[in-house]
Amino acid sequence: MGYIVLIPAYKPSEKLVELIDELNADNIRTLVVNDGSSSEYDAIFDKVRERGIEVVVHDVNMGKGMALKTGIERISKMDDVDGIVTADADGQHLEKDIIRIMDSMRKHPDSLILGVRQFAKSNVPFRSRLGNWVTKCLFFLVARLRISDTQTGLRGLPRSIFGHLIELEGSRYEYEMSMLLSVRHWGVSIVQVPIETVYIDGNKGSSFNTFKDTFAIAKQLLKFSVSSLISTLVDYGIYMALGFIFPQLAYAARFIPARVASATCNYLLNRLVVFKKGTASSVFKYILLAACVMLVSALCVNCLEHLGLGSFLSKVLIDAPMFFVNYYFQKEFVFKKK
Repeated sequence: MGYIVLIPAYKPSEKLVELIDELNADNIRTLVVNDGSSSEYDAIFDKVRERGIEVVVHDVNMGKGMALKTGIERISKMDDVDGIVTADADGQHLEKDIIRIMDSMRKHPDSLILGVRQFAKSNVPFRSRLGNWVTKCLFFLVARLRISDTQTGLRGLPRSIFGHLIELEGSRYEYEMSMLLSVRHWGVSIVQVPIETVYIDGNKGSSFNTFKDTFAIAKQLLKFSVSSLISTLVDYGIYMALGFIFPQLAYAARFIPARVASATCNYLLNRLVVFKKGTASSVFKYILLAACVMLVSALCVNCLEHLGLGSFLSKVLIDAPMFFVNYYFQKEFVFKKK
């Protein structure tokens, strides 16, 4: 039993061949996926084949995520493989770091291993440093996991999650982020291993896009925000409509149906669109959470008002953090799968 290196390659340079030679020298098995590179790169892949390495070919470019899934599916049929180390074809991942990931996999056979770069070093381009900082902070907010390098492509994948990885959504660079966002739900821990920080020509060849990667993390949070906004509009809309149609109607007679309709709308949107999961008890958990949030918000606003702050400012100061508290408990308590 052992490990195999999986390299997705799109328009690779001679650096791919150099890495293959280094891996072959240490008898490390490798599989390369040609992700639809044009014919001018055939010579590179021919050199890879001449070194005894299997090359799986996509007829057209399908994205890094799909290339990884193609490789994982191919390797999953090899009974003598315990895990996969994914590495890039551009020379940013050194052979010694690939071996370091394999060593960590032997110590933690059921964990996802991440080779994390040191972004504080002076050779790291500002764009990469900024992108990592943004995604790292946002990732912690959404996933409650502290990962120092969310963008790393050097990873150790245990055999136990091959099935999850093949079915995981995403075909391009968002696939790797989806992997990190999903790993907790698979019951798999993450181990981070420091690796050499290598950038080729200031990282000009990188296909990483800070906006796209950030959006991949924040997508669920954005949908949660839209759901909250829609529910608020339903609340105010029904409240105002009842007041317009029935001017003599008591406050409670307008407030209660408006709030019930708003809460029902919010629950359905969050269960069906935002989190897309839940159990039979989710509705009861939602009601309990809503009552707790309402009580805590009211108490905190009241305290701020007694300290001399206006009612509007007090509500804004409390509602902002309570939004994230509400999101966290809906994700981890109300709509969490068993």
